[in-house]
Amino acid sequence: MNKGWTLDEAIAFVKLLEVELAEKCDAHCGIVGGVLMKGESEKDLDVVIYPHKKPHGVEWSPEWLNDFLSQYLGSPLQACTNITSGAYRDAKRVSWVRIKNGVHAGKRIDFFFLQ
Repeated sequence: MNKGWTLDEAIAFVKLLEVELAEKCDAHCGIVGGVLMKGESEKDLDVVIYPHKKPHGVEWSPEWLNDFLSQYLGSPLQACTNITSGAYRDAKRVSWVRIKNGVHAGKRIDFFFLQ
């Protein structure tokens, strides 16, 4: 079981995820971090998720995306609660998952939900 990610694996994964997010959640995703910069990562894959359109004056809340992604990946997401506090407070929320089954079993993904 390979726990690392290559850029080719990440692109294939994110292309499939993009279709699901666009159709079911009106959101998009992209690769960021080490896999994009170095072409591989032994630690994790960083994926940013952002809304396609937000109604004016309505805050886009990514909490329901945790449920969608947990079902899509077959593994529950874990929230990183300390990322939005202190000096680095900003408009993102972070959750992570270690995939349990399938071709990416054992691999970790960090999801960054942008507002």
